[in-house]
Amino acid sequence: MTLAPLADLDLIFNPEEFATPAILWPGEERQRPIAGIYSETPQEGRLSEARVAGSRLILLCRADQVADAGQGTPLRLEPNPRLGIAGGDFRVAETQPAGPGKRLLVLQVRR
Repeated sequence: MTLAPLADLDLIFNPEEFATPAILWPGEERQRPIAGIYSETPQEGRLSEARVAGSRLILLCRADQVADAGQGTPLRLEPNPRLGIAGGDFRVAETQPAGPGKRLLVLQVRR
């Protein structure tokens, strides 16, 4: 059996299956739809002597859909009640490689 890591990306990033629709650069001339797998990863840090808990907001995407997204890129996550995702407006804080054909967008809430 041959492994083809990129072969199942269409299934993984299908909004009818596991992914949530999003829009890069919403309201701008270059806006375009993408799809990704959204999650909130618990994160803990220290502030002086106190422990501070929070969440790291991430969107796992096809690398070819977000190749030009970088720090500060606006993104609107569409609500997805089926997956319990409220949606909202974010900015990309950083991007990271996430394996063959995938890229991780670390998000922050846009105010």
